[in-house]
Amino acid sequence: MTSSFRFYIPFSARPKARPRFVHGRTWSPSKAEEERITAIAREKFGKRKPFAGPVRLQLEILELGTWVIVTELPRASTRPKGVRGDLTNLAKLIEDAMNPRKVRVGKRVITTWPGVYNDDRQIERLEVGF
Repeated sequence: MTSSFRFYIPFSARPKARPRFVHGRTWSPSKAEEERITAIAREKFGKRKPFAGPVRLQLEILELGTWVIVTELPRASTRPKGVRGDLTNLAKLIEDAMNPRKVRVGKRVITTWPGVYNDDRQIERLEVGF
């Protein structure tokens, strides 16, 4: 039998900020929003044990909040041998690679490849899996 966990984040989703590099140093923007989501998940998940095997993560992102559903998959991992990293980082690499490529030459910006789409913000449905 598979088990699942579902909860609602009652505020609008914003992308996670990337680390910033200033004067040779790295710093991460505030984690306040991430901590708010952790607190909600912690309260709803309670004292249950974490899922040990592969899981499916489903997000339904709405205007005023997000539904999160984590479901335990009833099988062993199908991750291909030699594949490193998590699915979101692998997907982001491919998303970014299909964006247009531009270079600055003096004051001009030249498009060296028009890309598959204008911006990866155009992606409205993303399916990734092993």
